[in-house]
Amino acid sequence: MIAVCAALAFCTSPGLLPALGQHAQSLRAERTYAYGTHARQRMAVHWHPERSADQPRRPGVVVLHGGYWRMDRAPGWREWCRSLSDSGLVVFDVEYRRNLDARWPAQRDDVLGALAWIRAHGDRFGVDPDRLVLLGSSAGGHLATSVGAYGAGARRVAGVAALSPVADPLRAWRAGAPGPAADGRTDGGAGTDGGTGTDGGTAAAHAAHIRAGRQYGVRENATLLAGCSPALLPGAGARAAACAGVWRDMAAASHASGADDAPLFLVHSAHDFVPAAHSRGLAHAERARGMPRASVAVLTVPGGAHGGGLLREPGVTPALRDWIETRTGSAD
Repeated sequence: MIAVCAALAFCTSPGLLPALGQHAQSLRAERTYAYGTHARQRMAVHWHPERSADQPRRPGVVVLHGGYWRMDRAPGWREWCRSLSDSGLVVFDVEYRRNLDARWPAQRDDVLGALAWIRAHGDRFGVDPDRLVLLGSSAGGHLATSVGAYGAGARRVAGVAALSPVADPLRAWRAGAPGPAADGRTDGGAGTDGGTGTDGGTAAAHAAHIRAGRQYGVRENATLLAGCSPALLPGAGARAAACAGVWRDMAAASHASGADDAPLFLVHSAHDFVPAAHSRGLAHAERARGMPRASVAVLTVPGGAHGGGLLREPGVTPALRDWIETRTGSAD
């Protein structure tokens, strides 16, 4: 399992990306702060003090990295956060407890705690706490969508953007069940990244094998996050009921309340190992409970990119920037 996760670190990193706006003329400040007592409860803040002093309060982005709720932040996110900061935003790159540290809902509690800390201490960075958006990738997208739908999420953040969010961990658990694709025995169907042959040695079979391995990684780590296996759910008794409650609580759609929730911008690739069905299910639940159609968008792009890798796909970064500007009023 550890080997599978280590091999996938690149999947959640956006890589080195150009700045979203004009390069800042003032010096960027970067500093790490604690929002809790656990070693993981830290955030790196990127901001421009001169802008903070000379201009009205700026909008902000709270970044939640992915990595199966288990891995460290990929290196590319630091450059991405710097780019966001240079475009005029105050950026909070938030760490949270891993599934090895604590069970759900500790991770959601950490994000809520980080947002409360930002609201209490935002003056020093010149950020407007009412113009914050969450930006989550993969497992971080799960946390972002969960917080956006938890209680009255729209009172906490102006919006939630998520790249390949695992919005429904139970769906991911089912998709990651060991089977023919996990053993490399597949015909390279719709879930692959390319290729046309049917032999196990084709590019399509290889892509399907990798995809199945990644889905298995999500399955195993979601189980660790929950502290119990959905295999218990058909059973009776207090243990099965408690387990069912945890998995239900981990699904963002289970808390959907429509207009009270933060607007959504959700992105997947066509062959993402976390498929767009996760986001479509959440979008359907929000609309069914009264969220305006204009407040939730699900974007699917060609290829098999995942998480931060989607930011390198044509059109994704401009669309994300436009959405952030719309939600925060940060357009120049």
